Amino acid sequence: YRDLKPENVLVCADGNVKLCDFGLAAIGLTAPATQPSASGRPVLIGTTEYMAPEIIRMLECGQAVDLWALGVLLYEMVTGEAPWYHKEAKELQRKIVHTKPKLPSWLASETRSLLKGLLTKEPRTRLGVHPESEVCESDAIAIKAHAFFRGLNWRMLELRRLEPPLLPALADGALDVSNFDSKYTLERPEMSPPRKPLSSAMEERFSNLDLEYMSPETRDSVRASVRSSNASSVGSARSSRRSPTASGADSSLLRFAPRPPKR
Repeated sequence: YRDLKPENVLVCADGNVKLCDFGLAAIGLTAPATQPSASGRPVLIGTTEYMAPEIIRMLECGQAVDLWALGVLLYEMVTGEAPWYHKEAKELQRKIVHTKPKLPSWLASETRSLLKGLLTKEPRTRLGVHPESEVCESDAIAIKAHAFFRGLNWRMLELRRLEPPLLPALADGALDVSNFDSKYTLERPEMSPPRKPLSSAMEERFSNLDLEYMSPETRDSVRASVRSSNASSVGSARSSRRSPTASGADSSLLRFAPRPPKR
């Protein structure tokens, strides 16, 4: 997965959680710690605060990096702050590789034990990893059996039959986006031009789709922009489809919706 962090853990309307953003996920048991940038120079994969030491050291990485990130995430959940922090990325990387996390004295012994196990710098001895490799144990047996999770019915959790401790408040129903950062809900949608012309077969697949819904703030912004620019350019960018400003939709979510069939 290689990108576990609070921003990528979403709470569903029913209180269960889902992971998102698999753009950095790798297929296989091991993967490089870097990927080439636009300039050709290698860049580390992931978000610095949640990078395992082996990533920072640019070593071949295995599934153990996700267990490390889980430890960082749990540390934040129980203490309210990150185990390592520095405004300078290089110094933050140094601290992650060479210093131990400070565990508050008020943490329960089970919590301290779990955090120590997950935040072990040597991936082969990290909790949940086979000692002979950097591959996670099948079904995360060691983690599930840890005293921290005593009494948790993992099967019922997997089936989503446990009562969630938190239900998000949705004032406007399923389309409520008030829990999302306004940085994204106020963002103006722009049609990305294709890298190369689409074939007629590919065009046909999208012929019945149109952008119909957006937040009220975004809709107002688009309307103002359209008034001050050439409205025809909007129509051509949307392949002669209706402009979202004329849809009349008063929803608060940007999504694809079927377009009325051609007559």
